[in-house]
Amino acid sequence: MSALDRGLGRLFVTTHNRTLTFVDIATQSVVNRIPNAGMLGVAVDEATHRVYAASETSLSMVDGVTGSVLHTATVTPGDNDNWWAVALDAGAHRVYVTNLDMSAPSLVIFDADDLSFVGEVLLPEVPRLALAVDTARQLVYVGGYSTAGRLYVVDATLRRLTRALDLQTGGSFPLSATLVAAEDRLYLSQSVEYGPNSIVVLDLGTQQVVQRVLLPWQPGQIALHANGRLYVAELSDQRLAAIDLMNTAPVIDSVTFSPAQPTTDVVLRANVGAHDPDGESLTYSYEWSRNGVIVAGATGSSFDLLVAGHGDRGDTIAVRVTAIDPEGLATSAGSSVLIANAPPALTLSLSSTSPGTNDVLVANAAPSDADGDPVTVTYEWARNGVAIPGATTASLDLGVYGDEGDRIAVSVTASDDHGAVRVATAVAFVLPGSGTFLYLKSQPGDYIGQGAEELYTSTNSFIDGSLPQGGSTFNARVVQGNYVDWWYVTIAAPIGQPLAVGHYGGAVRAAFRPAGTPGLDINGNGRGCNELTGQFDVTAVSFSSYGDVSLFDATFEQHCEGGTTALTGRIRLEIPPPTPGVTLPPGSMTVPTSGTFLYMNQPNTTGGSYEQLYTSADSTFNPSFAQGANLFYSSVIQGNYVHWWYVNIAAPLGQPLTTGSYVHAVRAMSRTAISPGLDISGDGMGCNEIKGKFDVDELSFAPSGELLVFQATFEQWCDSSFTARYGRIRIQNAPPIPPVTLAVTVREEGSASSKTGVATISGTVSCSRVATVEVGGTLTQQVTKRVTVTGAFSTTVACTAPSVTWSATVTGEGGRFGSGQATVVLTATACEPQCVHSDATRTVKLNSSK
Repeated sequence: MSALDRGLGRLFVTTHNRTLTFVDIATQSVVNRIPNAGMLGVAVDEATHRVYAASETSLSMVDGVTGSVLHTATVTPGDNDNWWAVALDAGAHRVYVTNLDMSAPSLVIFDADDLSFVGEVLLPEVPRLALAVDTARQLVYVGGYSTAGRLYVVDATLRRLTRALDLQTGGSFPLSATLVAAEDRLYLSQSVEYGPNSIVVLDLGTQQVVQRVLLPWQPGQIALHANGRLYVAELSDQRLAAIDLMNTAPVIDSVTFSPAQPTTDVVLRANVGAHDPDGESLTYSYEWSRNGVIVAGATGSSFDLLVAGHGDRGDTIAVRVTAIDPEGLATSAGSSVLIANAPPALTLSLSSTSPGTNDVLVANAAPSDADGDPVTVTYEWARNGVAIPGATTASLDLGVYGDEGDRIAVSVTASDDHGAVRVATAVAFVLPGSGTFLYLKSQPGDYIGQGAEELYTSTNSFIDGSLPQGGSTFNARVVQGNYVDWWYVTIAAPIGQPLAVGHYGGAVRAAFRPAGTPGLDINGNGRGCNELTGQFDVTAVSFSSYGDVSLFDATFEQHCEGGTTALTGRIRLEIPPPTPGVTLPPGSMTVPTSGTFLYMNQPNTTGGSYEQLYTSADSTFNPSFAQGANLFYSSVIQGNYVHWWYVNIAAPLGQPLTTGSYVHAVRAMSRTAISPGLDISGDGMGCNEIKGKFDVDELSFAPSGELLVFQATFEQWCDSSFTARYGRIRIQNAPPIPPVTLAVTVREEGSASSKTGVATISGTVSCSRVATVEVGGTLTQQVTKRVTVTGAFSTTVACTAPSVTWSATVTGEGGRFGSGQATVVLTATACEPQCVHSDATRTVKLNSSK
């Protein structure tokens, strides 16, 4: 740092080694060095030739003539004071020093005569070297250099901070300050390592910035020469620059127009390229003219040619621009342009941007011409980017020229009689005229649809949905491939209201809709709205005789998180009445045609299938089904429950299960009077809800009522599965053994023991096959007129065709049998498996025996 004493012709310089150096200006030689007397800030009293120099921990007063150190003020031991910049008010006998105490930055005030401490003013941020005194106003200016980089104003009389000035220097700090009382100006070097560097000139009367000079390097110390030039040293000591602070008139570099070739239907703008050599901000005024005549009131930077009297085709429009600096110095320049022919204006819309395959698409073109010229319009239609020959009218029959998924574009050209043309294009996406599909059109910026336009149909995607009759919420899901794309659609009426045909506005996210508000939610591919707004129109809804939705059609518009970009689209679910009959899909296994078996085939989404076959040779089947019953059931167990399956097939409640086709099957336990039941479960897998159908192909019983053959082919859709389980179960039992044919006879003679009174009778049993026959009955004899003896008998005979004999002994009850006539009543019974009987009654002669 340095200070000049013009009377002595000496420059006093502080150096980093704490030396105050005296330099003779005339000889440019060092005439004295005072050690430990100066390192940072320095100031000189040219009347007394006293030099004041700071060295962080001390402030020295040195005689500028002799070099004697007159007084020294030092930092109190233990304090964190750090003294840098020095400013002198000789008239008030005050020396001001910046104190870089990081915990309590301040401005320290000393007596200029003996360096005694006078006072201290605390500062909001740490200062550095920018320090100057306005002696006329007794104001001290201190530059902050730690955070905000403000310029602080201290009242020297009151010894308090009165103002903090934001110099709007873009993050730079005041590094050096030079006050020129004659100009009432304070010059500040604003320095920062990375960012804008400049010289700022402050008017001391208004404390306003009146000039800025941008610099391409960091400025350090500054000094104002008598010739009006400001000398600025670079902080790195590599250069010294002189800045001419005299005001210079602005320079207008260019005046151009936007658009460069205006027409009578635009707003013309004047683009001014100008600069101020002094770096000051400029203001502009404008004067517009038409064919040399000034247009009253046209004083802005733009000129609306649509306004009557402002300009027509062929007119010359001119503008005169004046650039004015803050001191009022002005420069003017002008430019002109010829108004060209305006091409026709054209608005274009289509009767629908998502028409059906059988619709007639109409292009609605509305041309106009700002110059009033006649306009002709031509049409050209294209399908998927290829022009359609002969399609040159305003309409296109999509029944002839469009299929689902096509993009149909119309290009409309409007031409005036001066050769100007305007072309507009509109595009439509053709949707199916019927069937099931989901169409999505996402605007750019829409998070859910990612700006794409997609069509999913039942031919390229799995689509299903549900809406119970009288229900409020329609749900659908769309899955393409193995979850290449997947979407979920929820459309709901207000809670408690059935969803019906009509418009629903003000929709919110369906799951959180309040009472009285409809719901909407289109989400998929891992993206959904936290909050949404929207609307939808239900255009068709109908139900089957089973109460399920058979047709649902709705268009929708959804906005996510309060945004303006939309996801629009259409969902159509068309479920035809179920067709009877089940056909097994192709598989690698051969399905048996006889015997007892369970075959299942479940195709997967990648084109393969999972097949299983269980037969009576490797599994145990336990069927249960009686003639006229409603439900067929069978378990199928392989090994020790290596695999296990349970098959339930049932007619609607109250109906016997017979041969034929059954549609709209539900889970067997949930079947109704109109819906049959189906449930194929096993290996730990089961369905909560089932949709399906089945055919009872064969059903027969033996004459005795035993089940001979049951065969059913089924198709079962489980819960949210994308593929069905197909299969066939067959139970084939061997015909039961025919019932045995019996006949029984009694021989005409028997015997009665004279000793025991026990009778013996015999006969023959005839049988059609081997059978175990129980022969039993009673023997009755009238022994005397008053005594009758009766006895029961029973014997088992292993009958072999054609006949065997039987014999039985009979013990009388209440008496003894004797010789004479007796009556036999007997029955032969065989139960294999059904019981058959043969009865006989005969009078036999009992002969006496020992």
